Amino acid sequence: MQLLNNNISEQAVAGIHMPAVVKGTVSQMLHFGVGGFHRSHQAYAIQQLIESNPDEFSKWAITGVCLMPGDIQMVENLRAQDNLYGLKMSSPAGVEEVKVINV
Repeated sequence: MQLLNNNISEQAVAGIHMPAVVKGTVSQMLHFGVGGFHRSHQAYAIQQLIESNPDEFSKWAITGVCLMPGDIQMVENLRAQDNLYGLKMSSPAGVEEVKVINV
């Protein structure tokens, strides 16, 4: 299995929504904790905002602060993937979509 990172091939992500904007900016937001709720709600919403108007919002990024000893593994996993991760969404109708989040 190939890890997500900034060098992933297009063949490896066929059918997966990749971010339209490549981040290379200084973070504008600080969030304590990078748990599942934050990653699947706040980070997703910020990425949707960026994609809706890249000229206005592409400078936005989130810096996650992890304070608990148990957070170390999550930090290591995200770093190994250039802070990219997949978000799988399922609608009540059974439609599934996978997006790569990079904020």
